[in-house]
Amino acid sequence: MMVLAGQTLPERDVIAFSSNRLAHSDIYIMDIGASLIHNLTRHDADDLWPAWSPDGQRIVFASSRGPGGHGNREIFTIQANGSAPRQLTHNRQDDILPAWSPDGQQIAFQSDVSGNWRLFIMQPSGRFPHELGEHRSIDVLPAWSPDGQQVAFVTLYDGNWEIFVMNADGSSPRRLTENHADDLWPAWSPDGQRIAFYSGRDGNYEIYVMNADGSQPRRLTNNPGYDYSPSWSPDGQQIAFASDRDGNYEIYLMNADGSSPRRLTWNDVDDFAPKWRP
Repeated sequence: MMVLAGQTLPERDVIAFSSNRLAHSDIYIMDIGASLIHNLTRHDADDLWPAWSPDGQRIVFASSRGPGGHGNREIFTIQANGSAPRQLTHNRQDDILPAWSPDGQQIAFQSDVSGNWRLFIMQPSGRFPHELGEHRSIDVLPAWSPDGQQVAFVTLYDGNWEIFVMNADGSSPRRLTENHADDLWPAWSPDGQRIAFYSGRDGNYEIYVMNADGSQPRRLTNNPGYDYSPSWSPDGQQIAFASDRDGNYEIYLMNADGSSPRRLTWNDVDDFAPKWRP
């Protein structure tokens, strides 16, 4: 069990997300069952894009709080109770959108340290950062497969964003999506058989799911709002996502087949980038 602000949170049904409800972005934790929401970071800088360690005890995120006042975003970790923030990257470019490997030994992230967005990996201590693969395009949004053997990512290809997958050492990149619209934010199902993502292929950004080899893409959401950033529940039965279908961005939940969508957060600012605790 995890104790947060005097409350004992369950092992499951806990989601981390970003919100700008205090005029800047902080990382929040939500217990779905008890409707408990707690501000985890509470900092004047912007804290964004949380991702859990595989044991659920730490969260990695991007923040502009680094010393030096450069205003760029760096990668940090924090304990799941909000204690012991630690800066992992140190440069004057942006390091964002981290993703923890399933074995807990590496963190992937995207950085523009070379002038274009590229994917990097490092140890959870921040040591030994190095580029993942040697691609000649713009690569973003890394997502580890559940077995840690592959990394899905998004690359700018023929003028739009497409989803690719490569081996965890950066070798053998393979294209999974191919259309004239943007496909973004890949998220593996816990069994590794499917990948959820969002796409504008039908004229509006919606959540889709496809087999892990890119076959049989299927649309899950259908509304005039912008639905994005899918995240699977640990049992693979539900998907959390962000949507502005009711005006501003809020966190929603639906069954993995797209049925029974429901709203989880209610406020007049933006809640986004949900990540389910493992």
